Amino acid sequence: LLLGDLNAALNNFEKAIIINPNYNQCLENIFDLLVQLPESEISERKFLVKLRSAKLLASINTPRLNILRALSFYIKGDFLQTKSQLAEFEKSSVKERQGLTKKNHKFCMSFGKFLSSLLYEDIDPDEEVEDVIYHLGESHCLSYANKNVSVFGRKRKIKSRIIFGAKAFHLAQTSESKFSKLVELHFMDIPHKSMVFLSFGEIDCRSDEGFLLAASEKGEELESLIEKTAHGYVQRFDSLNRFKQHKLFFFNLPAPVYDNNLILNANYDRANVISKFNQILEKNVYEHGYDLIDVYCHTCSEEGFSNMRYHVDKTHLGSSILSLLEADIPRHF
Repeated sequence: LLLGDLNAALNNFEKAIIINPNYNQCLENIFDLLVQLPESEISERKFLVKLRSAKLLASINTPRLNILRALSFYIKGDFLQTKSQLAEFEKSSVKERQGLTKKNHKFCMSFGKFLSSLLYEDIDPDEEVEDVIYHLGESHCLSYANKNVSVFGRKRKIKSRIIFGAKAFHLAQTSESKFSKLVELHFMDIPHKSMVFLSFGEIDCRSDEGFLLAASEKGEELESLIEKTAHGYVQRFDSLNRFKQHKLFFFNLPAPVYDNNLILNANYDRANVISKFNQILEKNVYEHGYDLIDVYCHTCSEEGFSNMRYHVDKTHLGSSILSLLEADIPRHF
């Protein structure tokens, strides 16, 4: 799957489950994929349909599955079940959590806190809204999931489609990866000429990975790395959009929360790389004829860090910023 070969990955998953139906790690990996695949893709694969309808997945209770189920329910707008799965995760023992790999432990703790923070926010009334805005991205696409926005007096519901850990870097590469493959599946699955929000790039700008690490290790100029990545990222969607003709809105990145666990220089390096990425992304977005939604201007203090008005944790914004963005969207039409 790392190389973008979905069929090969699913065949391997199926063989593993036939040999051992109680192979929990494999079942977790399958559910991880289920959360990220378009429904149309799942329905075409008998193995996934059968597995999802079977009682096997429902009968297994692990910390990672609790978080994955919580994410799945949140994306679908089932907040009661989201809370239930988060409560199950909190019940899991220290021993069970210590049994997670370092990567999965970070995944579970981060998403557990983020979802809990989102559930504290006001939930929009459960009403039928015909018009949809699709939001494709990494974890930041959850900030506005199932929220209603009004564009020219018409309500539209934001529907999130998540790809875990996807970077702008992954989408800028000409070679295929699981990230680019999942993005393409979702993009092509979205109905023709839809409104689509895109949220990628925040992971690229973190202190411990992405541009800063690559520039240090490769000895390449930071601005050059960002330029190549931002251009390739926008170019990929431009190429895909020739077939779909969606109305694309690229989100830039919010100002970073000052991290007391980092030294002063590391905080300013991150603030600088986010500012540069936003500037270069904006240039590329407008050159390709698309639109940019500016969350940076609403979140940035005079020092270049978050003003803490809209962040719900150290990384993500909450939906309270939507009222400001709602006013910005119509001017792009």
